[in-house]
Amino acid sequence: MIRRVVFRLHLTVAIAAGLVILILAATGVILASEELVTGLAERRYRVTMPRAGEGERIPPDALVAAAEAWGAGAEPPFAATSIEYRAGTDAAVRVHAGRERRVFVDPYTGEVLGGGMARLEGFFESVNGWHRWLSFPDSAIRRGRAVTAAANVALLLLLLTGPILWIPRRITRRSVAEGLLFRRGVKGVARALNWHYVIGIWSVVPLLMIAVTGMVMSYPSVGDRVYPVVGGAISFGSVTAGPGVGQVGGDVAGGGGGGGGGRGGGAGPCGGPWRQPGGRPRRDRVANTRMARDRAHAASAARRG
Repeated sequence: MIRRVVFRLHLTVAIAAGLVILILAATGVILASEELVTGLAERRYRVTMPRAGEGERIPPDALVAAAEAWGAGAEPPFAATSIEYRAGTDAAVRVHAGRERRVFVDPYTGEVLGGGMARLEGFFESVNGWHRWLSFPDSAIRRGRAVTAAANVALLLLLLTGPILWIPRRITRRSVAEGLLFRRGVKGVARALNWHYVIGIWSVVPLLMIAVTGMVMSYPSVGDRVYPVVGGAISFGSVTAGPGVGQVGGDVAGGGGGGGGGRGGGAGPCGGPWRQPGGRPRRDRVANTRMARDRAHAASAARRG
């Protein structure tokens, strides 16, 4: 009786949320390669670090001024809104003008290296929209995020009920082996069921980790309680970004002095106090920048609503 109820629950949830879970899985795989792909594409913007004592990093306000001077003749003129540092001594600095425009600047000489890869970044921006809120329009981002959050809960439920159904009715060495190993010579439904059992049981632990961490990111109240426990809390109450991502004319989002609760250097207006990042991993920058972008989308949708 209990097994039958669990089976019906498992099947119903899979049918109801399967398509959304598939979209999240496919887009998640693509986003996982974002750092690698963009890193390879940005090799042409690598810079040469001066020898010891021959040069230092240029202050952020000077980099912003160089970027704006370079784009002054564009229509509309390039007006910097944020500056982004990358880990590594050979990484160029990004100066952003809104969400769509950015330029790469040499942090040692102030030379503008180019305008970036708009198509590649636009592609990952689109994939991120599908992954976070199913590419709903700005006015419906909250609804899209609610759908993806619910799908994440559904995935967690599938991962909790699946192992219960995997347990054989009669536990023997043969029945357990059939659930752990691919069976030869079976076809049709029997083969599909065997593959489902085997792939499901071997992947349940990593998928549980993905589902649980997805819950933390999907529901702010959960995240606000988990991050302080594991260290380095990230506030979900305001737009935040990771270390090295700063707002021009305002505080560095997520900086230690900006009140955001994120990990990072000191904060200050462009031209004021600014603490450059000390070589944090790029994956922190990618993840936190993406969260800041999501918060900006949500704030924009709230204002329009």
